[in-house]
Amino acid sequence: MSNTTSGVQYYVHDVWLESGHPVISKLPLVGGSPWIAFASVILYNIFIQKIGPAWMKNRQPFDLKWIIVVHNALLVLVNAYVVYIALPHVPLVFECTKIEYLNQTELEMLLKVFYFYYISKYVDLMDTVFFLLRKKWRNISGLHLFHHSLMVPASYFFLKYASHTTGGFTPFINSFVHVIMYSYYGLTAYDRKLGIWWKKYITQLQLAQFCGCVAHSIYFLFCVECGRPKIYHICELTHGLLFMYMFGSFYVKNYINTKPTKQSVANKELNNNILKTKSS
Repeated sequence: MSNTTSGVQYYVHDVWLESGHPVISKLPLVGGSPWIAFASVILYNIFIQKIGPAWMKNRQPFDLKWIIVVHNALLVLVNAYVVYIALPHVPLVFECTKIEYLNQTELEMLLKVFYFYYISKYVDLMDTVFFLLRKKWRNISGLHLFHHSLMVPASYFFLKYASHTTGGFTPFINSFVHVIMYSYYGLTAYDRKLGIWWKKYITQLQLAQFCGCVAHSIYFLFCVECGRPKIYHICELTHGLLFMYMFGSFYVKNYINTKPTKQSVANKELNNNILKTKSS
C-alpha cells in the first residue's frame, strides 16, 4: 500500500520537481506540478459558464471602464517588457542551442521574463470576467474560452521545459502581438470610437502570428542537427494549425462573408441623413 502511495506521489508531484530548469522550478505556480494550471482553468470555466451567469442574472451590468483601462495598460507593459528583454536573443530562436550558453545573470533574467509571460496568462483570464460582469455575453465565445483555457497550461509546459533557444519564439511573437492587442482593448475601453477602424487588423496580426509558429515548427521538425525532442515542435505545430483554423473561420465569418442586413442599411441611411442635416 505504501509503495503504491509513494508511486502515485512521485508521478503526481515529485517528478515535476525533478524535471525542468532549476531556476524555474523554484518559482510559484511552476515548481510543484501542472495541476494548479489545470485546476485554475477548470475553475475559470465553471465560474464563467455556470456561477457567474447565475450570479449576474438579476443584476445590472457593472461599469468597469477605468478598471479595464488599467488592466489593459498593465498587460501592455508586461508584454512590452517581455519583448524588450527577449529582443536581443530573437535571432537565436532559429538556432537549436541550449540556453545555458548565457551567463548566469542573463539566463536567470530571460527565464524570469518568460515567467512573467506565464503569469500574464492568468491575468488574461480577467478579460472574460470583465465581459461577464458587464453582461457582454456575445464576447464570451467558444473561441475566446478555448483560447484562454489552453494558454495557461501550454505556457506552463513551455516555461518548465524551455531548455532550448528555439522555445522562445512563441512567447516572443505572442507578447509582441499582445502589446498591440491590449493597446487596442485599452483604447476602445476608454473610447469605443478609437478602435473601430483597426479591429480587423488585430485578427490579421494574430493569424500572421500563427502562420509564423507553424513555419517555425516545421523548420525544426525537419532540422536534423537539432537535438531538441520533436514533441515540442509537434505541439507548436498543432497549436498553430488549430488556431489558424479557428481564428481564420472567425475572420471569414466576421469580415469576409458579411452581408448588410436591412436594419444595418436603414441605420446607415439614418446616420447619413443626420450628418446631412447637421452640415446644412
